[in-house]
Amino acid sequence: MRRPLAIPRLSWCFVLSLLAGAMIPSPTAAQSPGVGIWELSSRQEAFMLRMEPSSDLDRFNTLRSDFIRFGCAAHPHHLVEQPAMRGHGDPGNALRNLVCTLPGRYTPQLVVATSYAVHGGAPAKWPDAVLLPILFQSLQAQMRNFTWVFAELAGDEGVSTFFDSLRSGPSPMAIIVLDGVGTAPPHFGATGPRGDLQVHRILEEQARRIAELQGFAGSRTDRKQEREATPSLFGAPLADAAHEIPRVVVYSTPGPPPTPAAFHHDFELLAYYFCAVDLNLNPLAGTPD
Repeated sequence: MRRPLAIPRLSWCFVLSLLAGAMIPSPTAAQSPGVGIWELSSRQEAFMLRMEPSSDLDRFNTLRSDFIRFGCAAHPHHLVEQPAMRGHGDPGNALRNLVCTLPGRYTPQLVVATSYAVHGGAPAKWPDAVLLPILFQSLQAQMRNFTWVFAELAGDEGVSTFFDSLRSGPSPMAIIVLDGVGTAPPHFGATGPRGDLQVHRILEEQARRIAELQGFAGSRTDRKQEREATPSLFGAPLADAAHEIPRVVVYSTPGPPPTPAAFHHDFELLAYYFCAVDLNLNPLAGTPD
């Protein structure tokens, strides 16, 4: 059961409502220290939530169009299609991961990942998938400290391919996985090894702050048992490929698709969490590139 939230505003992170539903601001339209995140109109959010395509390919094309519409393709290397297969099948027909990079003042990356495809017979989690371009759209309006990477992954193969690819370059500072936005309030669980104690502590502190805003402080054991009972395609690949990277898994109790109001509520929590993490990790970044 959800409850209304009064989310405190960060001094540099407040929400601007778009006056015209069809107008999308450019990435540089609000790059000033006093501006935080752009927010889509409720009509746009509801439309994107309810127009779930029927196939994985159509979901991929829809998400790609959304990222391009919101400005991710402004630079040729900011929107990348990654084949989601490992040594078998027809590359021409293989599903692809969609990776959108939003540069910040520093090159260290914060990765946000979810799956847009059907996996293991379970239906695709469209609310998770459609949140990523909306979150990209919101964060591009602010002065970001870190580079944010939004990864739409193609089911089991896509998850394994993407996390394996993280081994080939500098490790991201942290990974945030969306693994089930539903009718219940989302839970932000800082998990995995504490490879970087400072980063892990900040992720955990901000997750605890979200829990307090939701009224869930002190119920960590119940939420841990709930998480363990919820199937996930991220568990093993994430643990294998990102075993030294602090991470957060955002999930909720499985249930019917969220209403537009609940979906917007989850967006606000995620946007607030991203802003808080980006701000509080800043002293660890070193010198801007």
